[in-house]
Amino acid sequence: MAQDEQAKAKQLQKDGNFKDALVIYLELLESESDETAGVLENLKAAKECAGRLSSNEFDIETLRGILTKHPENWQIIPTAVSRAEFISARFRKADEENPTNRFEWLRWYEKAIPFAEKATPAEAKEAGAYWLAFAERVSNRAMEPWKLHSLTDYENPPVEEIQHLHWGDFVAAAAAVDGDGNPLFHEIPESYAVATTNGERWRWLLEKAATATPKLRSEVDFKHAEFLERQFSVITTGERFAPDRAIKKPLYAWHLLADEETVAQLATGASGVRLPAGHRFLELYKGIEESVRTWKMRARTKIVGIYENRGQYSKAAAMLQSEGGCRNAETIKRKAS
Repeated sequence: MAQDEQAKAKQLQKDGNFKDALVIYLELLESESDETAGVLENLKAAKECAGRLSSNEFDIETLRGILTKHPENWQIIPTAVSRAEFISARFRKADEENPTNRFEWLRWYEKAIPFAEKATPAEAKEAGAYWLAFAERVSNRAMEPWKLHSLTDYENPPVEEIQHLHWGDFVAAAAAVDGDGNPLFHEIPESYAVATTNGERWRWLLEKAATATPKLRSEVDFKHAEFLERQFSVITTGERFAPDRAIKKPLYAWHLLADEETVAQLATGASGVRLPAGHRFLELYKGIEESVRTWKMRARTKIVGIYENRGQYSKAAAMLQSEGGCRNAETIKRKAS
């Protein structure tokens, strides 16, 4: 019966009758007897149909019902959250009336962790997508980096986090430090449950994604490197490399920095920093150089930009020449002369 109804919904969808197709898909999703693969397929189809309609028939309350019916189906969480985010963006009034919605979505991910950890090898791709999407929501690119040093209870989020929860462009801020003024970094904990900060949760989730789906390793390392660069690159000081100033003030002699060294704007002020192993963004970017081409090209662009910002033009030119970018390499070389 379910297969017949699904076939009917698919035909209606193909014919452009998205409203009636959506009704059938939602009825199927609200049935506990639907198989795991069928739930995901129907949810994606319902999401597509709802996207073609201007009404809010496929709302967050409906999503809650579907997830309640299928508590062990971790595969559907990313699609469900994607739909919830769309609803939030399109129907802003509802989201403003309940600003804790985004924390609810994080709870959806959290509750599915035990089931996602049991993913079979055949589900590796879906598992990688689940862990990566979860990591993205935990880090929230618009969140000030220092907030990742706290540990949020998604069941009872602090009022200040609800009031200042915005999604959009990344917000730059001084890097957090410990009581001795040393910069803080996020390590990978043994499990999500023992993480002591949101940052540790994020690192663990990223690592789970790369472990589940090795093809995601380049993307995971790029995200970590980019996060570190945004906090610890020389441009966080708000200054530009100037040879004359570098001679007068050793702190600004960026052209002499080793790859594992940087000058960054910390919460205590601009300071030289020797990045610990595992947190050296140039090293991470260079590791990507030998990997997937899409991320290799992005990493190369990052490396060239970092060297240029430091006034290390010869290194930037050498990187470009190694990839055949001779014209740009000559331009950068002239900056060094």
